[in-house]
Amino acid sequence: MINPPYNQYEPYTDVVYRLIGYTVSNLEDKSYPRFNVHMTELSLHRTFEEAKAKMLAVIDEDENYLRKYHSFYICEVPLGVTCIFGCEGQQVWSFDGNGCFNAHRSVSSIEDRNGNFEIFWGREADECQFKIGDIVEIPAGLNDFTLGIICKLPEDFQKISRRLPDQKPEKPLRFHIDSTDDLYKVISVEDELADYCDVLQCFPARTFHLDESYVRKLNECLDAYLQFIKENKNINP
Repeated sequence: MINPPYNQYEPYTDVVYRLIGYTVSNLEDKSYPRFNVHMTELSLHRTFEEAKAKMLAVIDEDENYLRKYHSFYICEVPLGVTCIFGCEGQQVWSFDGNGCFNAHRSVSSIEDRNGNFEIFWGREADECQFKIGDIVEIPAGLNDFTLGIICKLPEDFQKISRRLPDQKPEKPLRFHIDSTDDLYKVISVEDELADYCDVLQCFPARTFHLDESYVRKLNECLDAYLQFIKENKNINP
């Protein structure tokens, strides 16, 4: 974990922890590569530990129902601050449908009291839950997920620091690299083009049976992408 050389964000201390769950819609009719999920606001808690305990209790309670959770998010939300999007927070943790840890982002997606966003200084390879060539579930529109294959990891400190001033500027940077830049680059068979996926929303391919023929298609997409990058070295992968 890299210690950022400076930042301009003043975190809130009066916070609650918001638990969100996503269930798989019409489970009996769905399979890879594309499936639908539904968001449910579950609860608010005083601490992260309470929110996590509630998540595990929800999973245990739902074993007797025809319902399957795809994922959970715990969001650290300042009191009195409006959060427009589903999984905003000063910190956010994502978990798979079994409650297993998936990813954590400590870079805030919420403005501080001075209207500043926190600078994202990169994610090192050992902080990434996936590597190039891993097959993953990724968002495909508002409520859908599909399969993809990782073709590029998020940029690390070395790369991102080249795009930021060496010293903290006297005035806060108006535009800079923020939480929206914490991304994998992923290819799907449906699009045949590489696109970006939020680290928090990229999950292991575990929801359904993974067909080997589709795995081959994804690997062919990755091979074609890497060959294209190799032949066009002037293009940023």
